[in-house]
Amino acid sequence: AAEASLVMFIGEPEFIAIAKEKGLLHTPRPLTHELYLDILSHTDLEILSVAIHEVKDQTYLARVNYRINGVEGTADSRPSDAIALALHQKIPILANPDLLKKPLSSDQLDTLKDFIRSVKF
Repeated sequence: AAEASLVMFIGEPEFIAIAKEKGLLHTPRPLTHELYLDILSHTDLEILSVAIHEVKDQTYLARVNYRINGVEGTADSRPSDAIALALHQKIPILANPDLLKKPLSSDQLDTLKDFIRSVKF
């Protein structure tokens, strides 16, 4: 399978949630998705996967796929929330192949890294 990428810009809270799940930082208190997952852990809910499925008005759309009481369902989600959730639960992150782009060149990657370093939170 060829490598591909999906680049999206996210806000600070979303970045913090994903960075925490990747082990890049720690927070003294649970983040919102962790609170919800803790509460939901006392139910029959099983989160199966997340899917980034569409772009609408230059915004990625995602869904969380779950099963509760044996019935499967989906819930709309911001992609950044879905990714943090998937990383926390260690479940698949799926992406519509039509949304994937060719791997970034080293020049494109350097430009993106420079841009990221310039962002102030």
